[in-house]
Amino acid sequence: MKSFFIFTGFIYYFISKIDKDAIELKHLNESLKEKVEIETAQRIEKEILLQEVHHRVKNNLHIILSMIQLQQNEDNPREQSNLLIDLENRINAIAKSYEMLVNNNDLQNIVMKAYLEELLEDIHSSFSYTDYDVEFLTDIDATLPLKEAVYIGLITNEIITNSYKYAFPNNKGKLYISLIQTKNSYLLIIEDDGIGFTPKKNISSLGQKLIHTLVTEQLNGVLELNSKNQTKYSIQFTLP
Repeated sequence: MKSFFIFTGFIYYFISKIDKDAIELKHLNESLKEKVEIETAQRIEKEILLQEVHHRVKNNLHIILSMIQLQQNEDNPREQSNLLIDLENRINAIAKSYEMLVNNNDLQNIVMKAYLEELLEDIHSSFSYTDYDVEFLTDIDATLPLKEAVYIGLITNEIITNSYKYAFPNNKGKLYISLIQTKNSYLLIIEDDGIGFTPKKNISSLGQKLIHTLVTEQLNGVLELNSKNQTKYSIQFTLP
């Protein structure tokens, strides 16, 4: 009989211990749930604030673009107009990246196919004062963080703009743009079927300096240029 009471006592002890542990586990679970809810709310708040910042940056850049376009309409000299077109396209390359972020609800990464193809259309439109017949061939399959996407947008803008200006004497030609991602490595190829150019004569231009600086200093990449008969840029870079 004594052993029965001892056994029963152990049973009650373990049951009460289980109940106590269950209550503590419930409180811990509620505490963790509350913490997760707070962290989720904070994360959502940060995303909303970041989206608002991107939205304002995009709007401010578009205001600058509008002012440049107004000034361009006032200027008659072709050289000054070309300078404004260059500036407009550079700012548009940046503005377009923020537009992609806001429209796609991704505040960190940009799908490069949509970004670059829209950028190409904008560049073509900026040369609407001349009857260009340029065919674009694209092979783009990559996603990049905002900062690197802007660099690639600016590089692409400079190369394509130069092709429009110098590659096609008869205003007709083809442009090939490829950006392929293999894990953290990227290969950008931009090529035209134009007349080519001598790099030594053009390396001093702002556009060429910008391309070289963005590739070697900002992307820590490697730039290869072949411009004997037609122009081909090959740019390789890796992200951490």
